[in-house]
Amino acid sequence: MAMRPESFTEQAREAVGHSQQLVQEYRHEGDLEHLLLALLE
Repeated sequence: MAMRPESFTEQAREAVGHSQQLVQEYRHEGDLEHLLLALLE
């Protein structure tokens, strides 16, 4: 089942966006570790 970002809370969308920034910063592929790091920050 695909995730629908429009159904996320604002905080969840911010965390996903931040995790995508971390992926670019560390030049990694997107994965759950980046999302977890974004949530912890």
